Amino acid sequence: MDWVWIVVGLATLISAAELLVRGSVWCALAMGIRPMLVGLTLVAFGTSAPELFVGLASAFDGRPGFATGSALGSNIVNIGVIVGLAAMLKPIEHAANSARFEVRFLLLICTAIFAPLTLGRPLGPVFGSILLAALLAFTAILVAREKRHKREAEAAGRQLPMQVVPTPAGSLLHLAFVLIGLAGLKFGGDWLVEGASGVARSLGMSETLIGMTILAVGTSLPELAASAVAARKGHPEIALGNVLGSNVFNICMVLGGTSLIAPLPMNWLEEGTAAAVGLAMAIVLALLLRFRHGIGRIAGFGLLVAYAGYVVAAILTSPDGG
Repeated sequence: MDWVWIVVGLATLISAAELLVRGSVWCALAMGIRPMLVGLTLVAFGTSAPELFVGLASAFDGRPGFATGSALGSNIVNIGVIVGLAAMLKPIEHAANSARFEVRFLLLICTAIFAPLTLGRPLGPVFGSILLAALLAFTAILVAREKRHKREAEAAGRQLPMQVVPTPAGSLLHLAFVLIGLAGLKFGGDWLVEGASGVARSLGMSETLIGMTILAVGTSLPELAASAVAARKGHPEIALGNVLGSNVFNICMVLGGTSLIAPLPMNWLEEGTAAAVGLAMAIVLALLLRFRHGIGRIAGFGLLVAYAGYVVAAILTSPDGG
């Protein structure tokens, strides 16, 4: 049955990602919104729903270690696997000034997670509330910036690119695509994680290792599916925005929100290592965007290799995997 859940989950994820990308891009263009903002908000938050549900469920079940392992591990998967594969499918072209704020904010959040580690304390409700407030500020800034961009374009008489003409029927249809896609991503992610966790436990892996590897990959599959479809359809900026937004969401909402229910364990050996690798991957991504103005196929392959190295090291250094 575990393998059945894996197959059903994968099929659901791929189908749901197709609907989500098609609907969200159409809605964005109909409202004059750039696809990058859609990837940073709607697609990113929607595809991060599995991490959030895993975190909340694990906190209520008294196993908060799943939340930290899944969220921190997913951030590594998002950059190493998702950006890597998206770039190999279609190189991500990136303007030097585009998404500069988002990248810097991600680096700030990835660094901030070291505060409870340095203090030797679990991630509690006080720091969790700060993370949630940071997410609200991040979203508000994105929306305000997009409104300003639209006003400036209208004042200059510039027509925003790739506009579509909205109709009532088209709006309802594509809104339904978005809602069905988000629901499908949530259920597909749940089914796949359930099956993968059963397989992992049958192989004798610890829950911590499951959280940082199997659960991290499983809950990141919605981002992978959505980003791969976006790249294939010629919207690699959605893939990039999806990863940037999802990583911010994983730290601020998943860890911040879960910590309000139960303090999250933070130690240097497990969570500290995952946080350090996540920060290193974010720095590499920032450098590629800043100096290479994008991510080519070779860089994408390098990110995949880096993630594979992390997984091998995590398994070999684990008491259960060594």
